[in-house]
Amino acid sequence: MILTAGTKSRQSGKNTGTASGFDPGIHFKAALIAVFNVVLILSVIFGIATARIYLNGKIDKLDNESNKLRAELQRLQLETENLRVRREKLSSWTEIGLRIRKFGLPLRAPRHYQVKQLAIVPYNLGTAPETETSSKDVRLTLR
Repeated sequence: MILTAGTKSRQSGKNTGTASGFDPGIHFKAALIAVFNVVLILSVIFGIATARIYLNGKIDKLDNESNKLRAELQRLQLETENLRVRREKLSSWTEIGLRIRKFGLPLRAPRHYQVKQLAIVPYNLGTAPETETSSKDVRLTLR
């Protein structure tokens, strides 16, 4: 394009905003991209901080629950041990003797149908020698 005095070119007719030919549209786009990047980075940081606070709260809650369960387990173990000691005490002969005297329960011999005997009898009664019997040659009987 040839420029002559007194004529304006198409490009020179545009208003560039400054005398140096600076384009404000390019500056606005770069600033918008920079602001978007900063907002994106800040939102990621905020998300991470929020997640950490949430997870720390959840960890504290689970820790409290764990401590409660440990205390309950310790209480149950102590109760079990106390019951075991009480059972041993109540099954001692002194305690049984006290109950017998308290309720007037005299000891007496058992009846014949209350007593059973367990005997080891060989299968072949007459033929097996007395000294050697294997486990397959004998049986248990209730008499």
